[in-house]
Amino acid sequence: MILKKVIKKFIHFFGVDVKKYNPNDNELNALKSYDIGTILDIGANIGQFAVEARKFFPEALIYSFEPIDDCYNDLLKQLENDDKFKAFNFALGEENKEEAININSYSPSSSILKLAELHKNNFSYAQEDSIQKIKVKKLDEIFDSLDKKGNILIKMDVQGYEDRVIGGGKLSILKAKVIIIETSFAPLYEGQMLFNDINGLLKELGYSYTGSLCQKKSPLNGIILSQDSLFVRA
Repeated sequence: MILKKVIKKFIHFFGVDVKKYNPNDNELNALKSYDIGTILDIGANIGQFAVEARKFFPEALIYSFEPIDDCYNDLLKQLENDDKFKAFNFALGEENKEEAININSYSPSSSILKLAELHKNNFSYAQEDSIQKIKVKKLDEIFDSLDKKGNILIKMDVQGYEDRVIGGGKLSILKAKVIIIETSFAPLYEGQMLFNDINGLLKELGYSYTGSLCQKKSPLNGIILSQDSLFVRA
């Protein structure tokens, strides 16, 4: 017990806290009561969300959308043995087209939109590295082709492109029970909609904002820059 206290005190010296892992503390655990049977993982990166979601929704159908080739290939490897998973190598947006995406040295920050100065100032490790041509499709034009069961959860993490995804997928989004969407309180990407506007778009579609699952704070001053916002249809 004394040794444990010494180790904990040493870790706290570096500003880190360590707690015993409890799977019930995971935010996704709270969504199990919604009878989620289908998950749309929009902006999948290398499968972080899909892998975590599978732990809490073992029977759900998961569809991941990731346009960047390298990330898409890693995504496939992460879930190669999951027979209820399918991935698509294109982005979702407000119209069908070809587009250029800015690939970032920190891949989760990659976006069709350019980095805003606030992003660059707060996260120096996130630098635009190269450009890739990608396909963009409307969710409303592919949604009916997907097998579905139970209630639908849509997770959207598209680095400032949220309103475009909503614009091309309103009819499909209306059929979801729960939406987890990354929203910003200050512009991290050029031309992105902020929380109040995204909240307004989803409110028009019948969703209520019910809270934050996690937040990203500025390493410079601690101000909350963005969060994963939870919206639920009554």
